[in-house]
Amino acid sequence: MYNVNRFYFIFLVIIFLKFIVNLYGIAMVLKINLDRVKERVKKYSLIN
Repeated sequence: MYNVNRFYFIFLVIIFLKFIVNLYGIAMVLKINLDRVKERVKKYSLIN
């Protein structure tokens, strides 16, 4: 029974870590997109 609980705990930890990594990846992508949008806005404001 103890081994099963430990295995389940490790399984949950792995899922949690994957979830954090996915969130971090999404955040980085959003940040890159925001930076690109800001650059475009700067270019347009300079032209206008």
